[in-house]
Amino acid sequence: MFGNRTVRSAEHGFSLFECLIALAVLSTSAIASISLIAQNARAASQIEERALAQFVAENRLAEFKLTRIINRSEQVGEAEMGGREFFWRQTISETSQQGLVLVTVEVSLDEGAPVLVAMNGFRSLEP
Repeated sequence: MFGNRTVRSAEHGFSLFECLIALAVLSTSAIASISLIAQNARAASQIEERALAQFVAENRLAEFKLTRIINRSEQVGEAEMGGREFFWRQTISETSQQGLVLVTVEVSLDEGAPVLVAMNGFRSLEP
Protein backbone atom coordinates (compact mmCIF):
# COMPACT_ATOMS: atom_id res chain seq x y z
CA MET A 1 0.00 0.00 0.00
CA PHE A 2 2.79 2.45 0.71
CA GLY A 3 4.47 1.60 -2.57
CA ASN A 4 1.43 2.71 -4.59
CA ARG A 5 1.18 5.99 -2.73
CA THR A 6 4.80 6.82 -3.43
CA VAL A 7 4.36 6.13 -7.12
CA ARG A 8 1.15 8.11 -7.26
CA SER A 9 2.62 11.16 -5.55
CA ALA A 10 5.55 11.10 -7.95
CA GLU A 11 3.15 11.09 -10.88
CA HIS A 12 1.33 14.19 -9.60
CA GLY A 13 2.86 17.60 -10.41
CA PHE A 14 5.83 18.58 -12.52
CA SER A 15 9.50 18.08 -12.01
CA LEU A 16 11.90 21.02 -11.89
CA PHE A 17 13.23 20.09 -15.33
CA GLU A 18 9.72 20.14 -16.84
CA CYS A 19 9.04 23.56 -15.29
CA LEU A 20 12.28 24.94 -16.72
CA ILE A 21 11.44 23.66 -20.20
CA ALA A 22 7.95 25.16 -20.00
CA LEU A 23 9.43 28.48 -18.84
CA ALA A 24 11.94 28.45 -21.72
CA VAL A 25 9.17 27.83 -24.28
CA LEU A 26 7.02 30.57 -22.76
CA SER A 27 9.85 33.11 -22.70
CA THR A 28 10.82 32.33 -26.30
CA SER A 29 7.26 32.91 -27.49
CA ALA A 30 7.04 36.13 -25.44
CA ILE A 31 10.26 37.46 -26.98
CA ALA A 32 9.01 36.60 -30.47
CA SER A 33 5.70 38.38 -29.79
CA ILE A 34 7.45 41.52 -28.51
CA SER A 35 9.74 41.52 -31.54
CA LEU A 36 6.75 41.25 -33.87
CA ILE A 37 4.97 44.12 -32.12
CA ALA A 38 8.06 46.33 -32.43
CA GLN A 39 8.42 45.45 -36.11
CA ASN A 40 4.77 46.34 -36.75
CA ALA A 41 5.19 49.68 -34.97
CA ARG A 42 8.22 50.52 -37.16
CA ALA A 43 6.30 49.55 -40.31
CA ALA A 44 3.34 51.74 -39.30
CA SER A 45 5.68 54.68 -38.74
CA GLN A 46 7.29 54.19 -42.16
CA ILE A 47 3.89 53.99 -43.85
CA GLU A 48 2.86 57.22 -42.14
CA GLU A 49 6.07 58.94 -43.28
CA ARG A 50 5.50 57.86 -46.88
CA ALA A 51 1.85 58.96 -46.82
CA LEU A 52 2.80 62.40 -45.48
CA ALA A 53 5.63 62.67 -48.01
CA GLN A 54 3.16 61.87 -50.78
CA PHE A 55 0.93 64.74 -49.59
CA VAL A 56 3.94 67.07 -49.71
CA ALA A 57 4.74 65.98 -53.28
CA GLU A 58 1.11 66.36 -54.39
CA ASN A 59 0.95 69.83 -52.85
CA ARG A 60 4.18 70.84 -54.57
CA LEU A 61 2.87 69.63 -57.96
CA ALA A 62 -0.40 71.50 -57.42
CA GLU A 63 1.51 74.70 -56.57
CA PHE A 64 3.62 74.29 -59.69
CA LYS A 65 0.56 73.87 -61.89
CA LEU A 66 -0.93 77.07 -60.46
CA THR A 67 2.11 79.27 -61.08
CA ARG A 68 2.10 81.43 -64.19
CA ILE A 69 5.87 81.74 -64.64
CA ILE A 70 7.83 78.52 -64.96
CA ASN A 71 11.23 78.57 -63.31
CA ARG A 72 13.23 75.89 -65.12
CA SER A 73 16.02 75.71 -62.55
CA GLU A 74 16.02 73.02 -59.88
CA GLN A 75 14.21 74.17 -56.77
CA VAL A 76 14.51 72.85 -53.23
CA GLY A 77 12.61 73.60 -50.08
CA GLU A 78 11.11 72.34 -46.88
CA ALA A 79 7.51 71.67 -45.98
CA GLU A 80 5.75 70.68 -42.79
CA MET A 81 3.11 68.00 -42.90
CA GLY A 82 1.61 66.13 -39.98
CA GLY A 83 3.98 67.78 -37.52
CA ARG A 84 7.05 66.59 -39.43
CA GLU A 85 9.52 68.47 -41.59
CA PHE A 86 10.16 67.19 -45.12
CA PHE A 87 12.72 68.22 -47.72
CA TRP A 88 11.59 68.42 -51.35
CA ARG A 89 13.43 68.80 -54.64
CA GLN A 90 11.70 69.84 -57.87
CA THR A 91 13.22 69.42 -61.31
CA ILE A 92 11.81 70.35 -64.69
CA SER A 93 12.68 68.46 -67.87
CA GLU A 94 11.80 68.87 -71.49
CA THR A 95 9.65 66.23 -73.13
CA SER A 96 9.50 65.03 -76.70
CA GLN A 97 6.16 66.84 -77.00
CA GLN A 98 6.69 70.47 -77.97
CA GLY A 99 5.36 72.91 -75.34
CA LEU A 100 5.09 70.30 -72.58
CA VAL A 101 7.43 69.90 -69.58
CA LEU A 102 7.89 67.10 -67.06
CA VAL A 103 7.99 68.11 -63.41
CA THR A 104 9.53 65.69 -60.91
CA VAL A 105 9.16 66.20 -57.17
CA GLU A 106 11.21 64.08 -54.77
CA VAL A 107 10.50 64.18 -51.04
CA SER A 108 12.76 62.95 -48.24
CA LEU A 109 13.08 63.49 -44.51
CA ASP A 110 16.26 65.51 -44.87
CA GLU A 111 18.58 66.76 -47.60
CA GLY A 112 20.72 63.83 -48.70
CA ALA A 113 18.39 61.28 -47.06
CA PRO A 114 16.80 58.50 -49.15
CA VAL A 115 13.83 59.60 -51.23
CA LEU A 116 10.52 58.55 -49.70
CA VAL A 117 8.29 59.58 -52.60
CA ALA A 118 8.92 60.71 -56.18
CA MET A 119 6.02 62.04 -58.22
CA ASN A 120 5.83 63.26 -61.81
CA GLY A 121 3.50 65.71 -63.45
CA PHE A 122 3.17 67.43 -66.81
CA ARG A 123 2.42 71.01 -67.63
CA SER A 124 1.95 72.97 -70.77
CA LEU A 125 4.21 75.97 -71.31
CA GLU A 126 1.28 77.88 -72.77
CA PRO A 127 -1.18 79.44 -70.29
